[in-house]
Amino acid sequence: MFLKEGYWAGLINGKLVTYICPSRYCRCATSEGLPGCKYNQSNPDLQCANHRQGILCGQCSRGLNVGLRNFQCLKCDKSGWIFAVVVLVVITLCVLVIWLNVGISNDLRGPLFVFQMLPYIFDPSENVERVVLFIGDMFNFGGPLVYFFHTCVINGMNNLYQVALGYLMPFVTLLVFAAFYVLSANYLIRLKFRRNSPLQAFWLIVLFMYTYLVQTTFLIQNCPKLGNKFVFFYDGNIECYQGQHLGMMVISILVLVFLVIPPPVIVVLLTRGIWKVDPQYVGTLTNGLRRGCLWWWAVDLGRRVLVAVTYVFIPSWNAKQVRSF
Repeated sequence: MFLKEGYWAGLINGKLVTYICPSRYCRCATSEGLPGCKYNQSNPDLQCANHRQGILCGQCSRGLNVGLRNFQCLKCDKSGWIFAVVVLVVITLCVLVIWLNVGISNDLRGPLFVFQMLPYIFDPSENVERVVLFIGDMFNFGGPLVYFFHTCVINGMNNLYQVALGYLMPFVTLLVFAAFYVLSANYLIRLKFRRNSPLQAFWLIVLFMYTYLVQTTFLIQNCPKLGNKFVFFYDGNIECYQGQHLGMMVISILVLVFLVIPPPVIVVLLTRGIWKVDPQYVGTLTNGLRRGCLWWWAVDLGRRVLVAVTYVFIPSWNAKQVRSF
């Protein structure tokens, strides 16, 4: 039997089920020039790449653990230290941005959006696209870390918790900003270089972290139906809406309601004058924008949501891919 390239097949409750395989989870074994990928029903794990096995090739082989990049399965001799590195890098960058009160110029908005969205529109399995993805990741907090650290995250971690780690950087960033804002408001620290409200730096940080929140939230909620059950797309051995996934699902819904939906709504309320606040706070949001385009911040955040939703819930790269010619 032969499968279309990019698809996984397996028996679930005695029925043969096929579904799109997560990117770089499966490999295509050809036979004598015949079209498609050869499927060995007696050993379905032969279709899996990168030392993977199970439903949708979502599980690492015995003795291996998920790496920083979700498709990797690595030996995990020393783990946990990467948390300290990520937290230290994020705190350092946040402190620098807040201390200098860096804003975002009108000329930077477009290029920043384009480069941040590159990882969502290029197929990571092709060589040219890997270079493009590397450039795009340089414009995301923590993005370059996956290229320099060939390591697992923590011993025994599966892909569900690896995806949930996408919340780590935004949460750390929010805590750092909240601490700076409280200390500054109470004059416990003075920001020498600050001329305006520190909210100017906050909106810049939002642009870097908002996509992480949106992507992680929808990745956790991505549960296709295989056979008669819903499974987590990035580890088909985990059933959705129960056990360990239920807890992550609750967290993702809370993040969606309190951190993903509010920013565009708040921007509209502020820029339309519906929510009355001190003009200096609104000014941190509208600097560099023409009077008739003050709503653009909401559009900027909204289009990030649309791109992330397309990336997560349209698994076929043929349907969403940008190709190089």
